[in-house]
Amino acid sequence: MKIQEQVVRRWQQLSKRERRIMKTFSRHRTCAVERCRCKVVIGLVQGKTPRQLSGGGLCSESQVYRVAQRFVEQGVTGMTDAREDNGDHKTDEN
Repeated sequence: MKIQEQVVRRWQQLSKRERRIMKTFSRHRTCAVERCRCKVVIGLVQGKTPRQLSGGGLCSESQVYRVAQRFVEQGVTGMTDAREDNGDHKTDEN
């Protein structure tokens, strides 16, 4: 099954509230990475191919596939930024 079909199937499993949250995140999220991820998912649901999304300058084609796979596996929670769990800082106050 194509990744686009998997995304559409996962999108249909979301509640109306979760769909509305994703659409709102794609426009009003302060983190550009999260906005981009939501736009990718919405674009795939609207019938755009990964190549069309990457050709539009949104992100690279490989990133479209990574975001789509993450959405299929984790749903809406997969769209958030996980960089805060990236480990300890290399510098301190000094």
